[in-house]
Amino acid sequence: MYDCYYNALFVHCPLVLGRQMQPISMGHALLLIAIKSPVLSGDFENALRADILPAIYICSMPYADAVAKIKVGEFESDCKAWGESVSLLGNETAEFDAFLEYFKEHIKFPPRYEYISKGGKIIKPEEGAVPWPFTIAWALMERMTEDRAWNMPLPLAFAYHAANCQFHGDEFLVKEPKPVKDDA
Repeated sequence: MYDCYYNALFVHCPLVLGRQMQPISMGHALLLIAIKSPVLSGDFENALRADILPAIYICSMPYADAVAKIKVGEFESDCKAWGESVSLLGNETAEFDAFLEYFKEHIKFPPRYEYISKGGKIIKPEEGAVPWPFTIAWALMERMTEDRAWNMPLPLAFAYHAANCQFHGDEFLVKEPKPVKDDA
């Protein structure tokens, strides 16, 4: 069993730059993919203020609220205005660190969905034409409403998805791979 599933039991959501973080959901992950946020891939070393602020803004509201702001064209202007107001607070580095720690805890992936660092480059998981949050949310919608699937905390969504896969005979998300002997 992968440790990432246990995170579903221990969801901590801090206050960051005056905004209460929400449990990171499938919907948040989809929005972060849509805005091409490097934060989702775990590339925290290269993330700039301009990358982190929109991620904080998205993760501080329910998925539906973020989508509504994007649909009516308010997201960028609201996020920019908020970003300008928080620059006056000082000690942004400590706040960004708090956000990144929260993010790391919520965004631990099972192997099929993991971002891998190779030679200093972040390699994205194999994706088809449809981003992975759609695949998992769609699978969850067999047993729950669309709203619940998109707003479910990511670790819980992964745990339910893995349980469903295991029920249907797919053990990939629940069994640790056996070590392979190196013949070299």
